[in-house]
Amino acid sequence: MSKKILVIDDDSAINDLLKLIFTREGYETDTASDGQIGFEKAVTDHYDLVTMDIKMPNWNGIEAIGSLEIVRPELKVIVVSGFIDEHENDMIADSPLVIDILKKPFNVADLIAIVKKQFGED
Repeated sequence: MSKKILVIDDDSAINDLLKLIFTREGYETDTASDGQIGFEKAVTDHYDLVTMDIKMPNWNGIEAIGSLEIVRPELKVIVVSGFIDEHENDMIADSPLVIDILKKPFNVADLIAIVKKQFGED
């Protein structure tokens, strides 16, 4: 059974890129354009992993992660964001959901390696 990944980013180019990359790697992939839509998708469907931007309209990544901690505590999140200030970094690092943080621009091979490790495919 294929693993399912949710990509949450307000940049449609990033959503499209990550969906293409993950699909080519054999993962079923959905996207969401902000934290609130992503949260709603993560609650109503099953995902094995989420990639999450931090700076987004409506709910930002920190709000979405905090809400997911309550209703989907087993979910794992890779933060993929262009700029994270020190306060945000501390909040993200304290979340039991966050398994890694990648800064944009990121190395695609690094992201795939993190995903494969999470799924025990390394």
